[in-house]
Amino acid sequence: MKEAIYRHDDKELQKIPQINMLGMTEILDASQRSLEPHYNKGIEICILFKGRFEWRIEETSFLLYPNDCTVTLPWQKHGGVNGIMNAGKLMWLILTPEYFNRDGKMKLGKWSSIPAEEQIQIGKKLCQTEKPYFAADEYLKSLFFEIFSEIQSHRECHSWRINRLLDELLFHVTRKLINSPLKRKKSFDLTQLEFQIKADLQHKWTLSDLERITGYGKSRLSSIIRENTGVSPITYLTLLRLGKAKELLLKTDLSITDIAFECGFNSSQRFSTVFKKNIGKTPSEFRQTAL
Repeated sequence: MKEAIYRHDDKELQKIPQINMLGMTEILDASQRSLEPHYNKGIEICILFKGRFEWRIEETSFLLYPNDCTVTLPWQKHGGVNGIMNAGKLMWLILTPEYFNRDGKMKLGKWSSIPAEEQIQIGKKLCQTEKPYFAADEYLKSLFFEIFSEIQSHRECHSWRINRLLDELLFHVTRKLINSPLKRKKSFDLTQLEFQIKADLQHKWTLSDLERITGYGKSRLSSIIRENTGVSPITYLTLLRLGKAKELLLKTDLSITDIAFECGFNSSQRFSTVFKKNIGKTPSEFRQTAL
């Protein structure tokens, strides 16, 4: 698969303005390709050919595998977990309707031959689907490759042909999406895990608690936390407690004892010992130097 990316202002798409972007690429090094959470101006359809992607849509993250196809709508914020695009091969298309809202009312534009009432039905089904992914079949892949071929060929009447392919692509994707039995495990989301821990730092968090929240076994969970933070799960929990403690020391007049219990330490003495070991100062010294 060769890399080819066409954007709405490229000459290849001048006669096909309903395509906001069309691309195929292979990423060999995830550290070289960022993919921060973002919105599109249209409906994005993406097929993963190779690799394992950690994909985030709104507040939910998914693990995606080869032949998985994802669909995101214009108002859905999405991107790579941790802001990166994982290594692998993928192909995507962003189709921009003339009008599309959260109620499912959709008008594709004059280019489409799908009846107006059917366009609305497709829009509603896209909005109502519970899962934003399904297993791509060979027919879906062939539609993508035919669209690429037409755009690159500049053959006579290629715009008309592309319009018909786009109609079929959208219809096929919608049907596959609403009938898909595919179930993918939610991806490990460190941000969401931190949110849950910080919401109740007084709780005596254990590795078993984190295992229950994430759905990962202790061994795998420990490896993932080390990969993402560079420290063990216990140290990770301690650092979250200390982060909150520093915030309270700087922004409130709470006593050292109150802050210790607020952040989940058994005693102010234990809190002071752990704080100095990691920060290099006692809580009182930290507060004084910050004044």
